Amino acid sequence: MAFLDRVYLEHRTLGVTLKDNVLFSANYSDGIKVYRVLTPPKDVNGLKETNVKSHSLILRWEIPKDGGFIDKIKIFRDGEFIGSLDGNFTSFSDLNLKSDTLYRYEIKTSNALGDSKGVSIEVKTLKTAPLPVSSLRIKELRGDRVVLEWKDDSDNEDGFEIFRNGKKIAFLPADSTTFEDRNVTVKTDYRYGVRSVNEAGVSNEVFIDVKTPNDIPIPPTSLEGIVINEHSVKLVWEDNSDNEESFEIFRNGSLIAEVERNVTSYIDSGLEPGVLYEYGVRAKNFAGVSAADEIKIEIKRLIPLPPTNFTASALSENSIILRWRNNSDNEEGFEIYRDGALIHRANSGESSFIDENLKPDTLYRYSIRAYNQKGFSAKVSAKAATFKIDKNPPFKPEGFKAKALSSKIVKLLWKNRDDGEVRGYNLYRDSKLLSSFSKDTYFYFDTDLIPDREYVYEIRAFNSKGESEGDIVRVKTAKFPTQKPKAPLFLKAAAVGDRMIELRWRDNSDNEEGFEIYRDGELIHTAYPDENLFLDKNLLPASSYTYEIRAVNDLGYLETLRVEAKTLSREDMIIPPTDFYATLKSGKYVVLEWKDNSDNEDGFAVFRNGEPLFVTGANETEFVDYGIDVNESEVYIYEVRAFNSKGYSIGDSVKVFLDSIKELSVDSFKASKEGMLTLKLSWMAKDTQGFVFKIFRDGELLYEAKDGEEEYIDDTLTPDTEHTYTLAVFRGEERVKSLNIKATLSLTRVQKFIYNLYESVLERRADEGGLSYWSGELENKRRSALSVAKEFIKSKEFESKNVDSESYVKILYKTFFDREPEESGLEYWVNLIDKEKYPKDMVFYKFAFSKEFENICKNYGIENYTLKEKREVFVERFYQMVLGRSADRESLEFWRDKLSNKEISAKEMAKSFFFSDEFKRRNISTTDFVKIVYRTLLDREPDKAGLDYWSGMLEKSLSREKFLDMFLNSEEFSALSKEGFVNSI
Repeated sequence: MAFLDRVYLEHRTLGVTLKDNVLFSANYSDGIKVYRVLTPPKDVNGLKETNVKSHSLILRWEIPKDGGFIDKIKIFRDGEFIGSLDGNFTSFSDLNLKSDTLYRYEIKTSNALGDSKGVSIEVKTLKTAPLPVSSLRIKELRGDRVVLEWKDDSDNEDGFEIFRNGKKIAFLPADSTTFEDRNVTVKTDYRYGVRSVNEAGVSNEVFIDVKTPNDIPIPPTSLEGIVINEHSVKLVWEDNSDNEESFEIFRNGSLIAEVERNVTSYIDSGLEPGVLYEYGVRAKNFAGVSAADEIKIEIKRLIPLPPTNFTASALSENSIILRWRNNSDNEEGFEIYRDGALIHRANSGESSFIDENLKPDTLYRYSIRAYNQKGFSAKVSAKAATFKIDKNPPFKPEGFKAKALSSKIVKLLWKNRDDGEVRGYNLYRDSKLLSSFSKDTYFYFDTDLIPDREYVYEIRAFNSKGESEGDIVRVKTAKFPTQKPKAPLFLKAAAVGDRMIELRWRDNSDNEEGFEIYRDGELIHTAYPDENLFLDKNLLPASSYTYEIRAVNDLGYLETLRVEAKTLSREDMIIPPTDFYATLKSGKYVVLEWKDNSDNEDGFAVFRNGEPLFVTGANETEFVDYGIDVNESEVYIYEVRAFNSKGYSIGDSVKVFLDSIKELSVDSFKASKEGMLTLKLSWMAKDTQGFVFKIFRDGELLYEAKDGEEEYIDDTLTPDTEHTYTLAVFRGEERVKSLNIKATLSLTRVQKFIYNLYESVLERRADEGGLSYWSGELENKRRSALSVAKEFIKSKEFESKNVDSESYVKILYKTFFDREPEESGLEYWVNLIDKEKYPKDMVFYKFAFSKEFENICKNYGIENYTLKEKREVFVERFYQMVLGRSADRESLEFWRDKLSNKEISAKEMAKSFFFSDEFKRRNISTTDFVKIVYRTLLDREPDKAGLDYWSGMLEKSLSREKFLDMFLNSEEFSALSKEGFVNSI
C-alpha cells in the first residue's frame, strides 16, 4: 500500500524518509525500489505586474501552500513560450520590450505529471520620452528671417518646441523638420533651441547660435541674351549672392518682371525684330537692391527658313503626293503652288500634301515656301508627272548594278525612268521577292547576308498592267574578315543652321561592316560601308556636341575618332534670298533680280544649270547674264544663294525660256489710303494683249488682274507694317517686267490698341466699324482700357470659343502685356485656375491692374482704369471669392456707393459677406475657408506652413470669427483696401 508520505510493503513499514517536494528512490539490499507518488501542481496565486517601464516590467506571484509538487514555472508572452523558472521562484523580469505596447502574459506551473491550467494578465508598457533632434543647422539666413532645419530621430514625439534666447516661440507638429522665424532683426545674435516632446516627457534640448546679416546682395554678373526666336529673348545671368530675395528684370528702364531667389534666367517675349532693347538685372532683398548688370540686344528680323527635301511623286493617274522637311521653328504654315498658282496652305505641323483631280500623263511643277507674319522663305521647287493610263507593262529597267560592300552588305542601283509608264519596282533575290519600291527609288542596301556567297538579283518595273522583263546581276559577298578595320581618317564636323551638324570622313579600310556614330557617348547611327557623310538633325540651337566615329566589323574596331561641334545660334544663320526673278531682255540677255533678306552675308553666288556663274558683293540684288546662247528650245535654270564665312544659305531658283518677246508700256504704279484698313493700288498700261498682270505683296501673290483692270483694293493689310507691292507682268511663265512701291497703313496709338484686342481676343482682323467705334470710346474718355478689354473678354463671340485655361492666360498676356507668356508665368496662372480653382475674372483683373499694363496704356496715351472701376473690382472680389459667383449690377453698385460715400468700411462689408447666410450655405471646409480668407483679404495664396497652421488652429479652438478679425486688422488688408480706394476701417 502506498501513501503520499510513507510506503507499506507486506504489512511492514520500511524505514523510508520522504523529503518535501523531492522525488527520489531508495534502494535496499533486497532489490526493492521505493518511489514517492505525485499529482499535477496547482496554479500560482496573486499574479500581478510591478515596475512597469517603457521597455521592461516585473511579474510577481505566490506559490500555493497546498499546490503539490512544482518542478518548473513556465512563462508565456502573447501566446509564445519565452522561458521557465525553478518551481520556487516568485518573480520574473521581462526586458527589451516595445514602448506603449500591450502584452498578454500567462504563467503555468509544471511537474512530471503535467502543467497547471495557467493564469494570465495583460500589461501595457509606458511611453518613451522622444529622442532629441540631430543635425540642427541653419538652412537659410537673412537679415529678416532665419530658417532652421534638423533631422527627426524619434518616432513617438507629439511635436517640437522651439526656443529663442531661452523663450519658447513656437510649437510644431510631429514630423516637422524645419522652422522659419520671421520675427528677427538684422545684425543680431540669437540662440535657438529645439527639443522633442510627448506625454512621457521631453528630450534634451539641442542649441545653435545665429547672427543675422545686414548685407545688400552682391550684383549678378555675366548677363547674356540668347535669341530664341524673332519675338523672344532668354536672359541668363550668374547669381553671386546667397541672401537675395529676388531678381528684378528691367527692359528699357521699366521693371518687367521679378523672379524668385536662385533663379538665373528669364524669357522675355512679345518683342519686335529690328528694335534695340536695353536690359538690366539686379538682386534685391530686405536691405535694398544691388547694382544692375546690363546688356543691349537687337533681334534680327527673321523670316522662316525654307523647307528642304521637297519631292513630288505620282500616286496615280490623277494624284501627286508632295513631301517636305520643315527647317524652321517660327513659320505659321506653308504655301504650295502648282504651275505658279497657289493651291493649298498647309499648317506648320504638316509635312505632306496630296494634290488630287489632276490630268493623266501630265507634268506639273510645284513650289513650296514657309511663311509667317514677317514674310516668306525662299521657294523650293519640284516637278512630277501623273501616271499614264496604262496600256502595256513598262520597259525593263536600265543600268542595274550590284556591289558587295562587305561580307554582309550588297548595294544595288538602277536608273529610275520618269516616262510616266513606271509605277514602281520589284526587287528579287535568288528568284524570291525581296522588296518593292516607288518609282522614285533608285538604290537599295541588302544586309545580313552570308559571307563569301554568290547572290542573284533581278529588278523589274511594274504598273497596273504587270511587270516588265527583268534585268539580272550576280554578286558575291566578301569573305569573313580576318582582322579589325582601320579607323577612318579626317573626321570633320560643321554646323548646318541652328539645328543640324554635318559629319564627313574618309574611309580608310576595305573590310568594315559600317561606321558607328556616337553623340555624347550614345550610339545614334550606323552608316553603310561606302558612306562618308552623316547629317545629325533636330539638335538644340547654340549647343555643343561631341561626336565619335569608328569603323566596325564582327571582330570589333581598332580606334575611335572624336570631334566637337556647336550648332549655330539664330543670329549666325544666313536668311536666304527670296523673290528671285529672271527677265529675258530682247532675247539677248537675262536680268536676274532677288530680295536680300540678310544682313550678315559676304555676297551672293549665282548658278546656271548647276554650275557656278558669278559671285556678287554684299547687299547687291541684281546680275545680268550676257553669256546666253539663244535657242528657242533652250531652258536656263538659275539659282542664287547668300554666303559668308560660315557657309551658304538655301538657294532660290527660277527658269527662263529663251525666246523673243515684245516690249510693253506700264507705269504710274501707286498706293493710296481708302479707309482705316484699306489701300488702293493703281497703274496705267498700254499694249497689254498677251500679257498677264499680277499683284504681289511682300512676295505673296494677291491678285491676278483681268484684262483692262488698272486698280486693286487691298483690305487684308497688317497695320503699321511697311509692305512692298510688286506689279509683275508675265508672258506665259516668264516675268518680263515689274514695278515696286512701298506703302504703310498707319494707325493712331488708340486704334492700334483696339486692333490688337481684335487679334488677341477674337483672333480675327478688326472690321472698320468696330475699330472706329471702340477707338472713339477711348479717345473721347468715355471708357477706360480695362472697360473696353472687358467688353471683348465678356463678348458672346469670345465666350463661344470656350477656350481652356492655358489659352485664356495666353490671351491675357497678349491683351494686357502685348507679349507671349514666359514658361513659369504660364504654368503659375494655369495651375492657379485649374488646380486652385481661382476665378478667371479675378485673374483678368490682376492683369488689368498690373504695372506692366499701366505702362502700356501710357504708351498708347489711354486711361487704364477709373477709380469707380477699381472700387467695383474690390466689391467683385468678395462676390467671386466669398460667395463663389459674379455680382449682379445692382448689388455691385450698392456696395460700391456705400464704400465711396464712406457709409460702410471695407472691414464691415467683409463681415457682411463672410457672415451671410449665402456663404454659410456653401458649407466650406476649414482648409478652403483659410484659402478664401487669404485670397479675399490678402490677395494671395497661403503658404503651406500658414495653411496648415491656421487650419489646425481652427480645428482645435480658434473660432472663424476671431480668425477673420485677425486678418481684417492686418496691414495687408489695409493696403489692399487702399488699392481699391476704400477705407479699411
